[in-house]
Amino acid sequence: MLRITHVKAVKICFYNLLIISKLENICRIIRNSQMYFIALLSQFKFCTMTDKSCSSRIRDHYNSEMETMRVFHENCEGNEETGPFNEYGLDLSLVESGTFNDQPEEYIRYQLSWGGPSDEFRYYFNHDGSVHTIEYWFLDWNDGAHITLDGEDFDIMNDIYSMNEFHYSAVACKK
Repeated sequence: MLRITHVKAVKICFYNLLIISKLENICRIIRNSQMYFIALLSQFKFCTMTDKSCSSRIRDHYNSEMETMRVFHENCEGNEETGPFNEYGLDLSLVESGTFNDQPEEYIRYQLSWGGPSDEFRYYFNHDGSVHTIEYWFLDWNDGAHITLDGEDFDIMNDIYSMNEFHYSAVACKK
């Protein structure tokens, strides 16, 4: 038969109260953190998301990026404003087909920025390895728009991809 002395019973009650108190503190901290986090998110969204859609803002961002790419096309060391090409982008990666909904074809993503907003160039390839389509994407918090490159802009981005061979290894300035 189990016998609990008065002292042991008090210790057990005290221990249980301590646990309950700690749990209440944890719950209060979580509630406060949730309110703080929600307030922080609302401020962050307010600061970063604009009322304009990506499709209404993409042209300015695209033109700015293409100006920079023209600088790199002429000289991959860039200039004082851009710095060298191999320090410009954030990431170059393969995005396999089916990674996203309604994405039947894989592509190489040259990511320039991330977060809200972010932008990137997407390279789509023929079976022989040649580029058949290049798109510029501008994305901002569940919204996105793209421009399919053609003419001189396509040639510039295709040349940059080919001459730097950044699709094989670290970016190497060859021009």
